[in-house]
Formats: sequence, structure tokens, C-alpha cells
Amino acid sequence: MMKKFFFVIYCLAFSVLLTYSQSSYFDNGMTHYEVEEFSIAKSFFINSYLFDNTNEELIYLIAKCSKEINSNDVEDWYNLLLEETNNNSKYYYLALKDMSLIHFDRGEFKNCRKFLMSIRLSSLFDDELYFKLGYCFLQEGEFDEAKYCFENIDDISSTYYIPSIYYYGHIAYEQKLYSVSLDKMNSLLDQKVYGNIASYYISQILFKQDQYQKVVDFVIPILDNSVNSRKKELYRILAESYYRLESYKNADNFFEKYLELEENPSMLDNFQIGQTNIFLGNFEKAIFFLEQVSGVPDSLRQFNAYYLGKAYLESENKIYALNAFKEAADINYDYDIKEESLYNYFKLSYELDLPYSNLSDIIQIMDDLNFTKYKSELEDLILNLFQSTRKYGEAYDFLKNKYPLSKNDKKSLQRLSYFIGIQLYNDADFNNALLFFESSLLYPINQEINDMTMYWLGDCFYQMNDFQNSINLYNNFLNKTSKSYFEKLNNAQYNLAYSYYKIRDYDAAIKYFRKFLISPNTDTLRKTDAYLRLADSYYLLSNFVMANENYTIVENYNVFDQDYAIYQKSKCAALLSDFTNQEKELLKLHKRFKNSVYYEKSVYDLANLYKSIEKNNLAIEYYNKVISLTSNSELLAKSLYNKSLVFENLSMIDSAIVTLRKVIQDFRLTSSFRNARLNLKDLYVNSGQVDSYLRFINTIPQIDVSEQSKDSLLYQSALINFKKKIFSKSKIDFINYFEYFGENGIFYISSCYYLAESYWNLSDTLNAIEVSEKLVRISNVENTEFYEPTILRLTRYFYNTENYYMSNEYYKILDSIASDNNLYRESITRLMFGFEEIDDSLSVQYAYRVLEMDRLDDRLLARSKLIIARYDFVNGNYLRSFNYCNEVASLTNNKDGAEALFMVTYFEYLQENYDIAESLIFDLAENYSSPLWIGEGFLLLAEIYLKTGNTYQAKATLESLIKHHHNIDLVTRAQLKIEEILIHDIEVLNRTKESDVKINFEELEILDYEEF
Repeated sequence: MMKKFFFVIYCLAFSVLLTYSQSSYFDNGMTHYEVEEFSIAKSFFINSYLFDNTNEELIYLIAKCSKEINSNDVEDWYNLLLEETNNNSKYYYLALKDMSLIHFDRGEFKNCRKFLMSIRLSSLFDDELYFKLGYCFLQEGEFDEAKYCFENIDDISSTYYIPSIYYYGHIAYEQKLYSVSLDKMNSLLDQKVYGNIASYYISQILFKQDQYQKVVDFVIPILDNSVNSRKKELYRILAESYYRLESYKNADNFFEKYLELEENPSMLDNFQIGQTNIFLGNFEKAIFFLEQVSGVPDSLRQFNAYYLGKAYLESENKIYALNAFKEAADINYDYDIKEESLYNYFKLSYELDLPYSNLSDIIQIMDDLNFTKYKSELEDLILNLFQSTRKYGEAYDFLKNKYPLSKNDKKSLQRLSYFIGIQLYNDADFNNALLFFESSLLYPINQEINDMTMYWLGDCFYQMNDFQNSINLYNNFLNKTSKSYFEKLNNAQYNLAYSYYKIRDYDAAIKYFRKFLISPNTDTLRKTDAYLRLADSYYLLSNFVMANENYTIVENYNVFDQDYAIYQKSKCAALLSDFTNQEKELLKLHKRFKNSVYYEKSVYDLANLYKSIEKNNLAIEYYNKVISLTSNSELLAKSLYNKSLVFENLSMIDSAIVTLRKVIQDFRLTSSFRNARLNLKDLYVNSGQVDSYLRFINTIPQIDVSEQSKDSLLYQSALINFKKKIFSKSKIDFINYFEYFGENGIFYISSCYYLAESYWNLSDTLNAIEVSEKLVRISNVENTEFYEPTILRLTRYFYNTENYYMSNEYYKILDSIASDNNLYRESITRLMFGFEEIDDSLSVQYAYRVLEMDRLDDRLLARSKLIIARYDFVNGNYLRSFNYCNEVASLTNNKDGAEALFMVTYFEYLQENYDIAESLIFDLAENYSSPLWIGEGFLLLAEIYLKTGNTYQAKATLESLIKHHHNIDLVTRAQLKIEEILIHDIEVLNRTKESDVKINFEELEILDYEEF
């Protein structure tokens, strides 16, 4: 590089080498150098250099000229000088000095420091070099070395004296030596250049030293003259100083000025502004700023949550206050704040009676931490809670482990157990309801509750079909004289009557049905049903006159089961030999109820009536109607057999024989088969056609005349044991029957049925199901008399064991063959339930059929409408879904009502009616009893808070759900949602640079030293 450099120089200067001497070049160069004509001087010096390239002074002058004119070759000349000289030469150190200044001007402080540190000539090290070396150390963060350099500048007349004081003070500030920095900055206040910035440092130092009154006294006078770029920070310092001095009105004033200039206030800003406004009573403003605080350390988060709770409380927003105090109480930073927060959280939980605020947990925490300030007050509150809230489970858990129990404690446990039992009963959880009602009886303090517990226990056993226990408890209740006696009198009498009816104590059933019917305030549905069961009881006791009278009442009511009442009236007339009225009732049913399940029976009974009163042509006409109508093999066989008897009465023997042969050929598994065979034999014998009979019988492989008597004997023996309820013996007898006769036995179908029943009664469900399903397959072809009861056994078993896939299949069959209205209602109702979780479209179809039934209670009405509402929502029919949900929510407050109200709430949420949705969620929590749907409501509430920008309340709601709810899916969803919120908070924090009040030193530039 150097060779190339000198080659160029030689080329440029060659033309003048011949005419000038060395001395003349140097002298001319000095002449121009002295008048600062550095470019011309440099040319002469270079020509002189060609004659003498070892002259140190000459090389220095060339380098100096290059520096003054900013020539690109400046560093080359200085480097040449450093190479050609040694460290004993003054030009060597002059070169080091100039090189340091070159690098300093370029901002290359590391290189500058290297050259300055190489200067060993102390006389050369003036104030400028000390200042610039100090500044290099400052830029590299070597504060102590920088301070040493600045401290060496002690000539007050020096250009660098004032800047050195400033930078020394600045370094002391950075090192938190605030007293030293304060002294330095105070000495600069009168300086034109540094006065303003020094005053800013002073305000900061006083603030850092917590001398807030001095901050105010110092900053206020200089505020109007401060530069605009500094006013934002000064407003912030003044605001916090007034805040620390508890001069909150002034603090708020300067916070407002600060916010006019600051677009992104820090989390600390938001907290202090919020707290300031709490002290000023501006609670809405306080809430606005405190709600902005997120992603901060626990120390600030606890205080923020506590003051936010106070602001919410003063604003009468107790739900939000509860969540805020809950958050503050969960943080273990300031234990005084924790105790206050726990206390406020407890009081609000007590007052609001909301779920997921476990009061016994709070008491335990306060005991563990030895918080005694509010202990007695909280104990009184939790005892009052038992009387005035619906948080029964939590209160019960709190008291049940307490020892010893006072009389008031026992009284509370009695009450709590009672109410929890009612809640479980309303949700159809009868087994667990029993446990709590029995627990209530352990503390018989309040006689009213004790008496009513008897009623509810009876009701539980009634719902569980344990009728004997229900009878005992209902009778016990009816012998009491409690205030609630008349409120539940109707129910108790009705259910007691039904219980007696179910155990076939018809006299007692009649007694209590009659008592029920003369009681006031009896609803029409149950009144109609009571008359029906009263009539049935009379019928089963063979009091057909009274039975007919009560069936007539049901018919006239025309509420439901009118067809059944008319049909039963015809049977009463028949048993009273009142054939005229029997015919009248049957014809009425035949004409008015062609879709009734009793229609085929009425036609068959008419045929039998006409047969018995010898209206033979009408009898044949109606038997033919039955034959054309029914697919029931048993009814077909009976109609054909009875029709053959009419033919016999008319002496139409051939027609009778043809009809009987059809029964024998096509219906061997029916009860008419044996009688048809015997009657056919008599007709053939009496008409002298024995050979024809034997030829026909031989064509029927199932008939072996020699085995018939043994077949009948074995069957009758097994049946006798079954009827005696000796099921272990009847099981063995029927198995022996099958081993001997197999499927060819005359009584094969009935033996299958009674064997299955024996297994059911022995609780051998596997064999019971196997035999029953086999019987269904056989009966499905013949549709025998055992088909329906076997289907009913199977479908009820599968339904009760929650095997809905199987129960649905059998209930579908029962739906098509049900022989009475009750079975019809049972089949479509349970098909609606059974398909609810399997196929919603089928469930909805059955729900519509349920709504068409003429006998519906509120619970069933609510569930059917809810199923339709769900389906409508999924398929976009939102208006009808919304209307149905509103209806369901008004019908019941059990889990169906809770789900319906949640859906109504969700509709309002989708319509962005957030205030309405929020109000409905609190209504759901207060008035409904489903933890699942209340939990779903609060999860939706968190979404509402997010939509309305209230992240704080969203997180508080989710955290409460996560801590207290027991549904794993719900908790998981809440956890995922809160993770989303936290991730979002972190992203926001990363985008927003958080900073305390501090000086931006990047704004302080190196002053132009030529102006010093």
C-alpha cells in the first residue's frame, strides 16, 4: 500500500523536480501553512519530501495539512510518521494525539482511547485530551475511569471545565451516587448550555431520594420554562410526588397533564392514577385505570386487585368486587392486604350467594395463617348463611366436620341436609337425596323440617318404585300436623294411593284416591288420573258398578285416556251382563277412536258379544274385521277359532272345519291351537269323518297324539311352581320341558316366557336376556300373547341400565304394538330420552310426539321442548329455539331449566346484548340448581367480559371456575381460555416498552468543541 502511495507521489511531482530545490519547496510550504493554505502547503511539502524522506517534521506537516483539508490520505501520513519515528520523538506523540482526535470526531471512541492511552508525554496531555479520554470511557461504560479523567480538568477557565462537571454529575447519577450528582448539577444551574438539563437531573435526584416536597418546590417554578420534550417527565414526577405526599387532587391534576402527552402509560401509571381517584372518590375513573393493569409482579398485582375491589364495592358492583378481592387474597405478598381481601371476599360471597366461592376454604385459610382480626364476625356470618342462602353444600361441608356440635349447629345441619336433599330430588338424583334426608333426621331439632323430611323420603321411595317404604313414610307424614301439611297433602295422598295401587292393596288405594279427590286445589291432570286409578281399583275388586261410575267421570272430563275409560266401561257392562250398554260403549269406541290402541280389542269384543247373544251374522262380520285389521297372531287365532264356533252354531260344519284347520296349520304357537285341535277332532268324529281327521293330523309334524298328555303334564307342573313363586324349581322344570320336547312342544312359547320370567325373578339377567331375546325372535313371527310383555321386560331393563342402543330398538317395537295408552306414552317418552345422546334428529321426532300427548307434566314438557330447541339452534332456526328456551326456563329450575336459560343467555350474547346476557347469568346462578350449566354460564360471562374489554374480570371469573368447579371439561376449557388471555397480555407487554421515570440520555449529544 505504502509503495503504491509513494509511486503516485513521485509521478505527480516529477515535472517540477528539475526546477526547484529542496529548501525552496519547504520555505514556500511554510509560507502557505502559516496562512492556513493547507492544500498548497501540502504540495510544496510533498515535493520537499522527495528530496528528504527522513525529515520527521516534514512528514508531520504533510499529515497535518491532510488532516486540515480532510484528505483521504491523512491516516497514511500519520501511520508513516509513527513508523519512521520512535517514542522519544515529540512528533510521534503529536501523531498519536492527532490520530486520537480524528477517531473521536468520527465517533470511533474505542480507537480514540487506544491512541490517547499510548501518549506518554505528560506535557501534551491537556484538558481537551482528558475530556475526550473521559468521554471515551463513558461511552464504553467504564464510569470510574471516566470520572478520573473529568476530575483532572480543574481549570475553571478551560472550555472543558463545565462539560466535565456535567458528565461527572451524569456518571454519579448512573452510579446512584445521588448526593454527588446533586452537588455537580446544582453548580450548573446558572450555565446557559447546561442549566436546563441540570435542573431536570436535580428534579430526578430529589425524586429518587424520596424528597417529594423538595421536588414540588423545585419543579413548579421551572415548569413553565422547561422544554416541551421534558414536560411529560416533569408532569409525571410532580404527579407521583403529590401522590406520595397524599395531595391527591394535585396528583390527579398532573397525572391528567401527563396523560395528554403519554399515549402508552405504564402499568404503574395506571395503578397510581386509579388509586389516586379512589382517594378522591372518583370510583368509575379509578376502575377504568386499575382495570388496565396486567402482567405485573405479584406485589403490584395484589395491591391493584385490592383497590380495584374497593372501587367496585363503592360503585355497587359487588360481583366484580368479589372477583377482585379473590385475586388479592390469592397472592402471598402483603399479608395485611391478604387478610382484608379474604374478609371482603367472604362477606361478598355471603351476601351474593354465588357458586364457586367456597366459604369453608376461606375460614380454613384464615385459620392456617392465624388471621384473627375478623374471626368472630366471620363465624357469625357463616352461621347466618345457613338461614339466608342457597349455598347449602358448602355450608354443610363446613359444619359436618365441626366438633363438638352446638344445638344451633345441629339445627343448621338438619336444615342444610333437608335443602340439599330437595335440590337432589329436583334433579332426579333420588338415591343421593335419600342420604341427605336421612342425615336431616339425625338432628330432629325443628319439628316442621322433620315432618317434611318424612314426606320427601316417601317421595324418593315412590319415585324409585319402592312402594312399601313410600307407604310407611307417607302415612307417617299424614299423621303429622306441620305447617306444610296442607301444602303437600294432595301430593302425599295421591302418591300414597298410587303406592297402594302398585302393591295391589286396592281397598287402601280407593281410600286415598277418594281423599285426594275431595281435597282442594287438585289439578285437572292428576284429578283425571286419580279417577282412572280409582275406577281401576274398583274394577279389580269386582265392584263394577262403582268402576263404571268413575270411568264415566273420566270420559266426561275428556282430558286424556277417554278411549281407555270407554273400553273399561264396556268390560264393566259385560261383567254385569248388561249387554246393551256393552254394545253401546264398544260401538262408541269403534266409531270415535279408530286410531286407539283399544280399537282392535273393541272390534274383537263386539264380535264376541254378538256371538254370545247369538247375533251370528254380526259376529262373523266383526270377526272378519278383526282378521283384516290385526297382525297379532294371538288375536287372529282367537278370532278364527271363535268364528268356527259361530259356524258350528249355524250348522255350517264344513266352514267350521276349514276355519279350525287354518288355526292348526298357521297358529300352532298360540293359545287357541290346542282347543282348535280338540274341537276339530270332535267335528270330524261327529260327522263320521275320522279318517279325514287322521290324514289331516298326520300332515302336521308337530302333533304326536301319544305325547300330548305328557307335554301338558310337564308344562302344568312347571307352571304351578312358577305361580307359587318357587322360581328356582320352575326354572329347572321348564329347562326339563325343553330338553324333552324342544321347539315341538305344544307349550313351547309359553314355557320360554315363564322360564325367562323365572330367570328375571332370580336376578339371573344374562340367561333372562338370552331366553327373552329368543322368545322375541319367535314371537316376532307369530306375534303371540307373550310378545309385548317380553319386549317390555327387555326394554325396561336396558333403559334402566342406560344401554339406550338396545332399549331404543325394543321401545320402537313397543311403540308399534302397545296395547294400552300408558305403554304407548312410556315408549315414545323413553325413545325421546334414549335417542337424545345418540341421534338428535330422531329424538326431536319423538319430542314432537310427546308434545302431542294429552297427559304431560311440566318436567316432561320442559325436556321435550328443550330437545327441540337444541335441534333448532344447531339447524339455524334461532327464533323458535329462543322461544322454546324461554318457555322451558319458566317451567322448571332444574338442570333442564338451567340449560334453557343458558341457551337464552347465549342468544343474547350472539346478539351482542352483553348487559342482558350478564344479568341472565347471575339469574342462572341464583335461581337454578345445575352446577354444570351455572359453570357454562360463568365461562360465557368471561367471554362477555373479554368482548367488553374487561380482561381483569374475565381472568378472575375463569380462575374461580378453575379452582372450584368439578367438571373436568369445563375446567380444561377455562384453563385454555385463561392461557390465551395471558399470552395476549405478554404480547401487549412486549409491544409496549415499560419504563420507570428516567432520563433518556440518548437525547444528550456531544457539543461542538470548537464552540467551547
